Amino acid sequence: MLDVSPVLVGWIAAFLTNRQHAVKIGDIISEWRTLKGGIPQGTKLGVILFAVMTNDLIIDWPLRIKFVDDTTALEIIPRNSISLLNHVATDIHEFASTHNMKLNPGKCKEMFINFMHDHNILVNPIVLGNKEIECVANYKLLGV
Repeated sequence: MLDVSPVLVGWIAAFLTNRQHAVKIGDIISEWRTLKGGIPQGTKLGVILFAVMTNDLIIDWPLRIKFVDDTTALEIIPRNSISLLNHVATDIHEFASTHNMKLNPGKCKEMFINFMHDHNILVNPIVLGNKEIECVANYKLLGV
């Protein structure tokens, strides 16, 4: 087991608790508000903490890719086989729920690429919670 210094744990806890946030547009700044949770975006420590929290996601499924705070699941479906991606998406959703994180199904996308001549392959839509994920023809993958 990794021995983490109590000083380091205290420093990270101080970084994550009672943080205040304001938005600035031009010369106008909003009121300061205390954040209720989450890891601050735009910080180097935020990226590291997210990677530590979600590292177990890539252990069980070799075609999961993490980039900063996004996760991508890939699948190659052999001819005459069924897709397992719905199970993978459910696994990611359950992992997030178990670790007090929330997925935003509105930001999740499915993209199906088929190089076979027979394009009549039936693939069930991916569902997270009770929401069907939008299937798109193109998508900007972060980090690529």
